Amino acid sequence: MKPISGIITLAAIFCAAAVQAQEAAIQVLYPYEGQHIAAVPQTFIFGNVSPSSGTLTINGTPVKVHPKGTFLAYLPVSRGNFVFALEYAPADGKPAFTYQRAITVGQPLPAPLSADKPQLDKNSVQPAADVEYSAGDCVQISAAGSPEMKADFSIDGVIRHAEMAELPQGSGNYTGMYCIKPEDKASQAEIKVRLSKGWSGDKASAAGKLTIMPNTPSIAEVTSDLAGLRSDFDGGYFMFASSGTRIHVTGRIGGRLRAELGPARSGWIDDSKVKLLPPGTPLPKALLGTISTAKGKSSTKVRLEMTSQVPYTAQLDGDTLSIDFLYTRNFTNWIVYDSSDTMIRNIVWQQPDGQTSTVKINFRQGRTPWGYDITYAAGGYNIELRERPNFACKGKTPLKGLTVVLDPGHSPKKGAAYDGAIGPSGSFEYAVNYQIAKELELLLQQKGAKVVLTRNNETEDVPLQHRPGISWNAKGDLYLSIHNNALPDGSNPLTPDRGFSVYYYHPHSMAFGSHMLAAFQRRIPLPDEQLRFGDYLVLRQTQMPAILAECAYQIIPEQEQLILSQDFRKKLAAAMLEGVLSYMKSTAPQGCEISLEQPRRKTAGKQEKNKPPHQPDGKKPPSKVKK
Repeated sequence: MKPISGIITLAAIFCAAAVQAQEAAIQVLYPYEGQHIAAVPQTFIFGNVSPSSGTLTINGTPVKVHPKGTFLAYLPVSRGNFVFALEYAPADGKPAFTYQRAITVGQPLPAPLSADKPQLDKNSVQPAADVEYSAGDCVQISAAGSPEMKADFSIDGVIRHAEMAELPQGSGNYTGMYCIKPEDKASQAEIKVRLSKGWSGDKASAAGKLTIMPNTPSIAEVTSDLAGLRSDFDGGYFMFASSGTRIHVTGRIGGRLRAELGPARSGWIDDSKVKLLPPGTPLPKALLGTISTAKGKSSTKVRLEMTSQVPYTAQLDGDTLSIDFLYTRNFTNWIVYDSSDTMIRNIVWQQPDGQTSTVKINFRQGRTPWGYDITYAAGGYNIELRERPNFACKGKTPLKGLTVVLDPGHSPKKGAAYDGAIGPSGSFEYAVNYQIAKELELLLQQKGAKVVLTRNNETEDVPLQHRPGISWNAKGDLYLSIHNNALPDGSNPLTPDRGFSVYYYHPHSMAFGSHMLAAFQRRIPLPDEQLRFGDYLVLRQTQMPAILAECAYQIIPEQEQLILSQDFRKKLAAAMLEGVLSYMKSTAPQGCEISLEQPRRKTAGKQEKNKPPHQPDGKKPPSKVKK
């Protein structure tokens, strides 16, 4: 079913799901009707049938039907328009049912190119998006066409018929490059590629046009809180700039701006996260002045006098917090230490280049901060270095004094694009995550911890970007995001290694993740997918150890039935409680009396007949898996 408009489409999907469940006896939850997936050779399809006993085939391949009537298959697909044809024969002898699910796989294949005469694939010409570059930058041009031809490119008003190379030879892939000269000028200049052989030829223009930026600096100011900068145009995030930070813009490709951050250092930022300032705005620069420390009740604060707000990177690793302030020169004459502080050993600064000032805060042995917070206000940066939490560490409530933030991943969405995984029976991940969090909340409270949930009820919609703020406002000591897994199109969900995993982002969160994974290994009878670094928004917070647990795969029928069982959700909660207890004991002074039960890891057996977590209106969800 193709979407028409928001509310009407959702109602139609729900009605179709209800009718299908009653009459057609086959319900496909994923992929959804008309979905466009990547060009993969195989992909998965899942859903459920009723009655739950019978024989199912998809495109002629027998598919296992699980005791609850759910199914999951991993099948070959072909590029272009593709149809899954399902046929289900109930075991009770009723007539067989059929159903079809139509999808599109990849982009349509281009028409074959002639090997005898020059022919260009008009859609292949790059750049595909507008480019704004400065003198010294090099523009990459490429195209695909008939092999073993002569190729060249032209840029209106800049260069004509520059030769292109076929790499590798005979492949039909042609590339060229032009490096902009100081005297070059261009505004929305067309980029053309020509293929020729003898008197025959073919030509095409790139969708992207070239503009050469003027010599005057272009300055932008970040307007979004913690806007990410990428290491390359299509690279991963390597730093985050807060609102009000200014950057020097030296290029653009499509909707991303290139920022010069220092000698041989640049980053790319979405243009929607910044505003361009008027011409003549000075280049961003700052002076780092006096540094001072102040001992507080539960933290030590460091003040760095700074003439303006600048981008920076920070990393707490081992006994040192290292901060690189960009566009900054050092003018620190004094570093003033609070004599009552026992955390900081010393503070040193360096000037590795003319635009970067590095501050290193070195800590005494065993006094590494629990987490840190960096903000800019009133002419300087304030760094809060948090002490290890002071908690009971004994008796029946050993976690008394500790605040644990539980984040039940995802939220309900009132449209066809649901947030989180969907299971073959129609279960929602956001509901299961919340039920696990509530089980864990009870166990943590019994051990004396204060528990804060980022969602206060199962159906509350909390935006992802708000959750770290909830955690810090509550002055949390630990952050645990609870999830259940899905897979991207084309991945094989039937491999035997699918199970639980734990993610961290900052180095000072890694130990928490290790203890949590070890608890899962001891208690949860599923495959171990190991501890992993993960660049997830909720894990980028620096103020406390933060990890994310993927408990099981909601799209796999056997594992979906596990997490829909209250007994198994209790086991997951017990494992996570043990992970918290184990980690906190490892951080406590000698003599901590937390006792840890060491259960044997058992194979999952029969599951209780518990009702699954809430599903809105009693309906099964439309078929959508968010990866």
